Amino acid sequence: MKYLFLIVTTFLCIILLEWFWFSFIGFKYYESIFDTMRHPDAQSYINNTTALLLTYILFTFYIFFFIHLEYIHKTLGWKVFFRGLLFGFFLFGIMNLSNLTVMHQWTFHLAVIDTVWGMFLTAVCTAFPLSLTRYFCSKY
Repeated sequence: MKYLFLIVTTFLCIILLEWFWFSFIGFKYYESIFDTMRHPDAQSYINNTTALLLTYILFTFYIFFFIHLEYIHKTLGWKVFFRGLLFGFFLFGIMNLSNLTVMHQWTFHLAVIDTVWGMFLTAVCTAFPLSLTRYFCSKY
């Protein structure tokens, strides 16, 4: 039960923070790039939504298997946060540098912004769900 709670809260944390980022902050950075790449037909929208959900599922299990399982029985709150920062740096850094090499619209400035966002996202979605799990599932 504890692991399921941790996985679900991590997934919801990722979705909520990404929604907030793209809705209120990040859209101004990505808008011109995504407008040139977006397909107007409905089938592309369905495929993109499916890919997005699969990305979030993979990201959730990445955090769960490589960070949460190691720290679930330890009381090292800040260490978990910093481990999330480090994992986010490598994951988003690799993705953004790859985007920089293959997409002419992707700029170094955008790569830095997105990598910093990814570090924050991974750190928060690592530490916060783990804290919630410890609080609500401490009996299990």
